[in-house]
Amino acid sequence: MEVENKNGKLTNGRSIEKQILVVFSKTIAIVLVLMFATVFYASIFSPQSMAKFTGSLGMKNASLYYSTVQYNRDKNINSLYIVINKSIELKKYKNIEKYCVKLFEKQDYYDFIAYVETKNINDVVNGNSSNIDKINLMISLSNEDMYLKNKYVDALVHRNKVQQAFEFAKNDLQSLDIELTLQSRLHWCYSNLFLLDDLQFFDDNQRILIENYVKNAYSLYNSTNFNDLSGVDSFNYVVLGNTLKRSLNDILKLKDKNVVFDNLSYDEIKSMIKVLNGGGE
Repeated sequence: MEVENKNGKLTNGRSIEKQILVVFSKTIAIVLVLMFATVFYASIFSPQSMAKFTGSLGMKNASLYYSTVQYNRDKNINSLYIVINKSIELKKYKNIEKYCVKLFEKQDYYDFIAYVETKNINDVVNGNSSNIDKINLMISLSNEDMYLKNKYVDALVHRNKVQQAFEFAKNDLQSLDIELTLQSRLHWCYSNLFLLDDLQFFDDNQRILIENYVKNAYSLYNSTNFNDLSGVDSFNYVVLGNTLKRSLNDILKLKDKNVVFDNLSYDEIKSMIKVLNGGGE
C-alpha cells in the first residue's frame, strides 16, 4: 500500500489529488469498456434484448434495427410482426412494404391474426377503461388484418406504387366469401386510395366489386336481428356494422370526384349510413 510522506505525496511521487484522479480515470475507463463489451455482446447474441432496451430509452430507430436483426435471425412471425409495427410507428414505408409482404405470405397468417386480435381484446377486457371505452376499443382492435393491409396500401401510395395499391385492394376484396356470414372476415383497403385525386386505376371491375360487397354486407346486417344473437355473433354483428359504415363513408368521398356507380347511388349510401348509425330508413 502506498503511504503519504511529510510533503503530502505518496511513495510513487504523486500528490494525493493526482492519485485520486488517476484512480477515478481508470475506474471510468473500466466501466466504459464493460459497457461497450456488454452492448457488443448483446448486439450479437441478444438483439431482442437490445431492441427492448433501446426502445425503453426512446431510441426508436435503434430499436427497429435490433428488431430487424432479431427477425432476420429467427424468421419468427412474432418477430416479423414487431418489425412491421415499429416500421409503421416510424413511417418507414419501404420497410412496411417489404415486411408486410412477408407476413401476408405466411401460411399461418390468419391464425396469427386471430391470436393477435384475441390477445388485444382480452387486454382491453382486463384493463381499467370504462365499459363504453372497452366496447369501442374492442371493436377498433377486432380487425388486425384490415389494419395491416391498409398500412401496406398506404406504404405503396407513399412509394408511388398507386396502381399496385389499387390492384392489391381489389384482389383482397375479391377474396371475401361470396356469401357473407357474421363469421366472414371483412376486408376493406380503399380508405387511403379514395383520398387520392388521381383515380385512373380505379376501373369498372372495381366499381362492380364494391357495389356487390356493399349490397351483400348491408343485406346481411339489415336482415339480421341483433336480439336473436348471443356471444361471439353479437360482437361480430357490431364489427360488421362498424366496418361497413367505414366503407360507406370512404365511398362517399368519391361523390366530389364524379365517380358514378351503376347500381349504387350516393343517396342509397347515405340512407345505409343512417341505418347503421341507429336511424330508420
